[in-house]
Amino acid sequence: MGSPVRTSLRIGFTAEMARSRFRYDTLTGDLYWRIEPGRGVQIGDRAYSVTRGRKTVRIPGGRVPQTHVVWLMHKGMWPSGEVDHRDRDQANDRIGNLRDTTTKKNCMNQTVRKHNKCGFKGVTKHPQQNAYWCRISADGVRYQLGLYPTAEMAAAAYRIAAACMHGEYSGV
Repeated sequence: MGSPVRTSLRIGFTAEMARSRFRYDTLTGDLYWRIEPGRGVQIGDRAYSVTRGRKTVRIPGGRVPQTHVVWLMHKGMWPSGEVDHRDRDQANDRIGNLRDTTTKKNCMNQTVRKHNKCGFKGVTKHPQQNAYWCRISADGVRYQLGLYPTAEMAAAAYRIAAACMHGEYSGV
C-alpha cells in the first residue's frame, strides 16, 4: 500500500538532500536546520513544527512527518509503510525507537483509549454483571477472552493474549 505521505512529495528528495538540509540530534531525535530555508529562520533553529501532536518538517513541495525524514536520513530510503514509535511516545523520534511497519501492526501498538473507564487496554466493565470482560482482535477476528472479577485480572488475560497474538507490537 505504501507510505501515507504523498509520493509526489517524496519523489526526488533523497537521503543526501535530507542530510545536507537537516542536522539530526541523537539525544532528542529532532531535526535542526543546516541551511537558511527562508526569512526569519537561521542555521541551528529547529526544523520541525508540531501539528496535531506530530512533528512535521518542510521539504520541497510540502510538509512530511519528521519520523519519515529521520528514517530516510538513517536508512537511505523512505519507509515502505508507516513509521511506528516502539515506546508509543510520538515526541521520541530517535532512530532506535522507530520501526517501519504496516498500519495494521501500528494499530496493535496503541495505548489505552481516552474513553476507556477501566484504565486497561482491551478491558470493559460488563453492563449487566459485576465483572470485567476483555477481548482482542487479530487478523480481522475479535476474540472474547472471558469475564473476570477484577479489571486487573482481565488486563492480565489481555496482556497474555496480546503477547501471543501481536508479539512485539502488543503495546501493553
